Amino acid sequence: MKIVEIKYLLIALILALVLLTGPYLVRMLEGNPYTINSDTYYGLRLESMQATYHDPLQQRNLPLNILYFLHLPQANMFLISKIIALILGLASVALGYVILKNFNMNEKNIAAILLLLVASPIFIYTFIDFNTYAIIILLNLLIIFFLMKNKFYASTLLFLILPFIDIYGAIISFLFIMLFIVSANKNLKSHRAFIIISILAIIISIIINSMLGYNILGITPFEKSNIITDIGADIGFSFSSIILSIIGLLLLWEKGWKNLVIYSVIILFIILSVFSTFLRIYLNFLLAIYAGFAFIYLTRRKWSINIIKKITILLIICSILFTTLVYTTKIIKEPPNPDYADALAFLNQQSFADEHVLSSADNGYLIEYFSQRAAFIDPKTYNFENARMQVFENISTSRNLDRTEAMLKEYSIKYIFIDQDYMQYLEEKQGLLFLINTSNKFKNIYKNPTIEIWMHTD
Repeated sequence: MKIVEIKYLLIALILALVLLTGPYLVRMLEGNPYTINSDTYYGLRLESMQATYHDPLQQRNLPLNILYFLHLPQANMFLISKIIALILGLASVALGYVILKNFNMNEKNIAAILLLLVASPIFIYTFIDFNTYAIIILLNLLIIFFLMKNKFYASTLLFLILPFIDIYGAIISFLFIMLFIVSANKNLKSHRAFIIISILAIIISIIINSMLGYNILGITPFEKSNIITDIGADIGFSFSSIILSIIGLLLLWEKGWKNLVIYSVIILFIILSVFSTFLRIYLNFLLAIYAGFAFIYLTRRKWSINIIKKITILLIICSILFTTLVYTTKIIKEPPNPDYADALAFLNQQSFADEHVLSSADNGYLIEYFSQRAAFIDPKTYNFENARMQVFENISTSRNLDRTEAMLKEYSIKYIFIDQDYMQYLEEKQGLLFLINTSNKFKNIYKNPTIEIWMHTD
């Protein structure tokens, strides 16, 4: 292809490069060399434990994930993980362009779709550092590309990898790929072998995981969380993208009630995305298509008052840019930073291996990685031990010293790790913080500009 023909792809790739590397460059200039995505710390910690399929720190059985066998070199693992994630992100944009091109889409529509996709907070989150989501998304795009080219063997072989990276991701991938097959008017009979083998691979993965002690059916992968980035979601959609997507869905209602099943499934996925980060990442790619069509439609449509058209389009562009800017600014300030690393290194030296650390779930992976101590709750607690979330709430709100101490001792909680976000949470609850400040049962053993560590004394 000529450069002129792929100029929009090059613009999207350059934008992706800037958004995926810019936050790290700013962090490094501010003296913070640490990786942004806390999920990455979880993956890196589990690499050494995959052979046993058990996490001794949190006392959990682990699912099969062949990515944990990569064993990144410890000396350069952070840099390597960033490079791999960047390659996956750029490859996903390029592959998305090729797939859209195969649908004979107008270049401007493709440009709008790619730019809206790359500028979205979910895209940045997915590819700013190496994680399971990034590789699964790229594999999905490759599978769809090969299905479009009727390369059934290649698409089937690629799908066989998915259940052994993440079983839940494989199930969601299968549903989205089936949605693609139906929406593209593909003959289900011609895809029968792919469908059967994919289902068998998922079943085999479930059996293998069960044999390894990971009860997939007994663990829920869902937890309720905010999905709007503009009102604080870490992994969510912007108001502008949602509005554009809705407009796009209405505009592309070409076949009326014949598309009812497809649209119903999309709406169901949107509702379920409230409970699943994985679903949001998939939906982000899908909704970007509808949002892109809507944006181009608004720019081409004749308006009775031209100035209103220009103001509307300008507001949409400014809203998208503002959301992206706010999100990138937020992740630049994301923990960890040297204060976190120093505090958790101190905690590692101060504590015994069987002593647990109380903090917010967001800090869980960082505590486990840097201090090598068990966090009372982390993001996986919602899936494995949801009852602990109620205990966490009880500890945070209780002003009864005897009751609080009983809970701390029952769960071997010796230390309380407080950063600015957790401090704000404790100030709202006015339970544990009240006891820390008024009783003589808690001792401040560490403090820096952003972190406090308190020890519960018997």
